[in-house]
Amino acid sequence: MSLMTFAFSSVAQTNKMKVASGYKISWELSIGYPFDINIIQLKPDFIFDWSMGDENKGKVTVTNEGLTDAKKLINDFNNGEIITYSTATTVIISKAIYKNLKAGKSVTITSNRYGVSSPPLAA
Repeated sequence: MSLMTFAFSSVAQTNKMKVASGYKISWELSIGYPFDINIIQLKPDFIFDWSMGDENKGKVTVTNEGLTDAKKLINDFNNGEIITYSTATTVIISKAIYKNLKAGKSVTITSNRYGVSSPPLAA
């Protein structure tokens, strides 16, 4: 089971970053690997190539439906996989989850493609 922790703040931010097609975003994962995404498209579907280390690569499409309503967040990636999610998101959360968290509501997210749920999140 995966446990995900999100921290949200109601403090207004004055520094904003606008993300666009062609942007590369990098993370250093707790398992010791770099995780990079190259954004191909933001709308209507979110499409990106990903790489983890030198050998693991793939491509993900999250459809507009997934971006709008998904309650599932996929957090595992398989080398060479080219996949489309219409009932899940990955890397980002859906508008529905964001809206509920912003409103201070509790949210339950299924945290991987195998149906394991995380504890409810509260804003």
